[in-house]
Amino acid sequence: MGIDWNPHLDGTNRPRRLRGNLSASRVGSSGTLVGSSTSRNGTIHVLLGIHFQANTYLNTQSPAYIHSHRLTYIFWEWPSR
Repeated sequence: MGIDWNPHLDGTNRPRRLRGNLSASRVGSSGTLVGSSTSRNGTIHVLLGIHFQANTYLNTQSPAYIHSHRLTYIFWEWPSR
């Protein structure tokens, strides 16, 4: 369900999609730098940091969008494992 919901939301909001792509790229590069030794802890830590950053960045946005944005990062890192 979340996988189908994310692209639809991205298609609706183009400017927000750009921010999502930039953040997703950072998460991907960070995951690569962390390595496989601390993959679980490192990925969770990065996701939490990005979530707080997104919350501060989109302070005026609706909380529902922030929640969907957080799910987008989780699904983005899921196939990487």
